[in-house]
Amino acid sequence: MSLGKRATIRPRGPRLGAFIHDHRDEILAAWEQDVRVLPATRELDRLTLIDQLPQLLDRIAQMAEDLAAGRDPRRPGGVAELHAIDRLGEGFDLGQVIFEYSVLRDTLTRLWEARFVGRDHLLDLRLLHGAIDKAIAAAIERYTAARARTLRALEQFRETAERMAVENARLYQESQAAVHSRDEILAIVSHDLRNPLGAIDLAASNLALQPDAAPRVQKQIDVIRRSAARMQQLIADLLDMASLLASGLKLELAPEDAGPLIGEVVAINEPMAAEKGLKIIVQHELDRPVLCDRARVEQVLANLLGNAIKYGRPGDVIFVRSEEHAGHARFSVADSGPGIAPSEMEHLFDPYWSAKRDSVKTSTGLGLYIAKGLVEAHGGAIWVQSKLGEGATFSFTLPLYEPPR
Repeated sequence: MSLGKRATIRPRGPRLGAFIHDHRDEILAAWEQDVRVLPATRELDRLTLIDQLPQLLDRIAQMAEDLAAGRDPRRPGGVAELHAIDRLGEGFDLGQVIFEYSVLRDTLTRLWEARFVGRDHLLDLRLLHGAIDKAIAAAIERYTAARARTLRALEQFRETAERMAVENARLYQESQAAVHSRDEILAIVSHDLRNPLGAIDLAASNLALQPDAAPRVQKQIDVIRRSAARMQQLIADLLDMASLLASGLKLELAPEDAGPLIGEVVAINEPMAAEKGLKIIVQHELDRPVLCDRARVEQVLANLLGNAIKYGRPGDVIFVRSEEHAGHARFSVADSGPGIAPSEMEHLFDPYWSAKRDSVKTSTGLGLYIAKGLVEAHGGAIWVQSKLGEGATFSFTLPLYEPPR
């Protein structure tokens, strides 16, 4: 129905209610055009922008019909609250929500006055303004309540954050104290224990050189020397682990030929392997130098080879290989021993974790953890492949040396 023409008023029912029902789409279109000046509305599609407005208009129309019928009108507070909640979620502030309702008031008033004039229509206008005022009041109430909840939540968050900050500061101080205590203990281990152990080992070595030492005494001397060597290795492992945890492990990198490096490690461990009836076979195919800390790589290889010997059975064969693979140097120690259970594979490189294979108990459980840290410090990777009863292969990669051009 065009607003430019005077329409015949329905014989029954309120004029305002009929007007809203008959012209709702035109009212919404005019309101949308006016309210688009708000920056917050420019990115909204029409459906999101209109939101609860159709229901609000229906409620205002119902209020008019209730008044005309002598009933107590139902206020549009609930619909207005829902609209305010939606707008809060869309980033509107309270002023923008009130502006929307003010635009709705102006739109309805303008379109109403274009159709009706005269004193007899003032009652309808009062009803319209009263309904809009109620909607604005409901929106303000809901918006204010939501803001109060938000402020309370922010205050609770601030209090929680402050408590967490205090607790984190306490934990940090405790951790720093623990690190300091650890460093003091390591200093004692490094200096105060290593020196006496060196003296014990030296004295035992001198006793072993005595030509008149009885076999029983010689046996006890060997026990002393092995125990001292074991303690020296334990101290070295603890110090290496501390360096890895502190990310302070220093490497002295240089180009190294893999052949002599492997040969030295094998030469040291061959007597122990022969004593257990094991055979070590070296397969050296790497013809390019490796960029590494020689002593640290020897430490890794010695650990892997030592484990293969420790868990080996008489007649088993251990292969020590080197080759170039995918642009890296790859080393591996493969044995034909008892293999590793699947449940143990994921824990092999964990600190202080030790497996039980072939009824053999490992020592501190730090060897593979340190080996992993040393390899990764070089920029390489280390891994294991094994099937229970079919041996195990430990492999690791190192960078190849690239001569300057």
